[in-house]
Amino acid sequence: MKTTVAIGLIGVALVAGARDDVVIDATDGFAAVKGVSQAKLERTAEALVLTEIAYDVQLVLKTKPIFPGDVESFEFRYRITGETTRPTAGGELFYAPLGAGFDDGRRWRLPPLVRDGQWHVMRLELSAIRNPGDWESSGPMNRFRFDPTNA
Repeated sequence: MKTTVAIGLIGVALVAGARDDVVIDATDGFAAVKGVSQAKLERTAEALVLTEIAYDVQLVLKTKPIFPGDVESFEFRYRITGETTRPTAGGELFYAPLGAGFDDGRRWRLPPLVRDGQWHVMRLELSAIRNPGDWESSGPMNRFRFDPTNA
């Protein structure tokens, strides 16, 4: 029997404090979500719903250019339903400077998601960046790869 685990995402934001936040949500149909791999994606009026999740699910996002010094945190709201025997694992948010590709050294680390069927907000501070010096020196960026879980 195949087990389905569903992740519902209400919104994803790069928080810039008093400056303009970059928000990816249902108000524009999650237009910044340009692709998904390792899962089936459904866009509803309220959320992105990921089902049939394989190892290392990936959402590719394209936003307006963001300057690293303007970002205070990365935040998203999620809910996980269903059962799985997979181990709990954290995820990543990869970033790519303009004109560059994704690189394993350019990422934020996410702790494991809570799997209790309830909505949760996860907010990651700059300390979650693998290489803060690279983040600060990367210049403007507009492409991100959000891997909410690696299991």
